[in-house]
Amino acid sequence: MQTSISSAPRAVDPILIVAMFLLPSTMGLIGGAASGIFILVFLLSLPNVLLNAPVQISRLARPHIVQVFLLLAIVGIAGLGLINTTDTQQYWSRFERLARALGCILIFLYFVGYKVSLTRAFELGLLPASAFVFIVSLQQSRSFGWAEGAYNTILFGDFSAYLACAAAAGMLSYRGRPAMVLAFFLGAVMSVNASILSGTRGAWVAMYLGLSLVLVVWLLSIRHKVGLAGAVALGASILTSATWLLTLHPIVSSRTNDAIATFMQFFSGGDPNTSVGQRLQMWQAATKIWATNPLLGSGLGDYSIDLASLMKTGASSMTAHFGEAHSLYFEFLSTTGLLGLAMIVLGLFVMPAYIFARSGVFSEKHQSPTFSARLHGLILIVVFFSFGLTQNWLGRSSISSVFFLCLAVFWADVVVKGKPGGEPGPGA
Repeated sequence: MQTSISSAPRAVDPILIVAMFLLPSTMGLIGGAASGIFILVFLLSLPNVLLNAPVQISRLARPHIVQVFLLLAIVGIAGLGLINTTDTQQYWSRFERLARALGCILIFLYFVGYKVSLTRAFELGLLPASAFVFIVSLQQSRSFGWAEGAYNTILFGDFSAYLACAAAAGMLSYRGRPAMVLAFFLGAVMSVNASILSGTRGAWVAMYLGLSLVLVVWLLSIRHKVGLAGAVALGASILTSATWLLTLHPIVSSRTNDAIATFMQFFSGGDPNTSVGQRLQMWQAATKIWATNPLLGSGLGDYSIDLASLMKTGASSMTAHFGEAHSLYFEFLSTTGLLGLAMIVLGLFVMPAYIFARSGVFSEKHQSPTFSARLHGLILIVVFFSFGLTQNWLGRSSISSVFFLCLAVFWADVVVKGKPGGEPGPGA
């Protein structure tokens, strides 16, 4: 007998709501919290999906077969990487992070099947989270100096940047409720400051792009009032003013100037021994590793061994050894080749961006019931795509857990709240 998928409230729903509310507050402050929440949601989803007949699961997945296939392909290519991988310990570490894409699919199927909507819980959790990261950054900044972060400086800076962008998105989601708009505005400001105090420059790029996206969405929503020229002028003035204010911050100005000087020195033939200079050398080494096996790469997890080999033979001018390429794209290019990199970009960024941007976000009126989930989904894609420029966040358990869990939540919400006839439903 075929088991039907029920839309009735589930006993686990309160647990899921609490978990998603706590995720923003814990992901940058408590080591392992994000992974724990991902595993909890996965385990709650697993029996509910398995209890349903394969026909029902297939029915839910069919309209999203391209996205599901891409996520499966990412894991499949990672599995093939075992064939030519030398460092099996690093391989299994990398594979475990990538395998969370399977959990993302399963969580999505569960949320859609039982009509679970958690975007609001996540959104409201941003408010205490913003205050927490701000307080932590001040407590650890030694009289407003450079904050070391909570359990990892880079993760603290990255998560603070993501919180800032998500809080800014919350301002648009709660338009018409001034108190909530003010609360999210203050949350965004506090998170911006926390990320700046962390000194994590890669996070600043992601934060700038994410906040710019929120600005564009807002300007498009008011262009019928101020006109296209007025919206462009207003946006240019806001971006110019915000950029100028950021350059006044001593941490931003000093670290930005250092980065610019390093780039100029590196490309003029120098060999700067700075964090930026070392990244440039690691990316250069990654292209040399990739050239030996352009299609499939050297083997997932082998970057560390390959870099050591280049250093030993003098093919790389690196003076310090690193276990990763400090770039998602360069590392996957070198270890999984063009095929693996293409699947990562398509499956984690291009296709999800298409799903979230299809309707209801870049319109003049934010009346769509899926607007909040779509906007948060786009913010997730833009911010994490930017993170990948300067670090391989898929090699970190906590940040990969946040991405795959949030992707499943926002993706499912687009389907659950979608309505046939104008607003894409399950086929969105």
